[in-house]
Amino acid sequence: MVPTLTDIPGGPEAENLFIATLQRAGIRFSDRDKTIGMGRTVCASLQTNAVLGVAANTQSLDHISDRLTKGTEFSADQAGVIIGASIGAFCPEFSYLGN
Repeated sequence: MVPTLTDIPGGPEAENLFIATLQRAGIRFSDRDKTIGMGRTVCASLQTNAVLGVAANTQSLDHISDRLTKGTEFSADQAGVIIGASIGAFCPEFSYLGN
């Protein structure tokens, strides 16, 4: 089964951690719910790859980063912070990617 956004764990505490991490990094955003959805999408992408048998790696992160920067106000550096904050808040099982 391919994961969906509703499969990504984390209630208000995880969402607050994600938003606080972005704010501490100086990343501005106009829509909190949309930004949280973006964070959950990062994890859904990593989990989908895992379900399909594709190991999450730096290439996976590069692809996600490209998707985060296209058509948004986020830079590549900010996309890296968003990915890290997403993993930390919503899918810590992928924390090995930060090493």
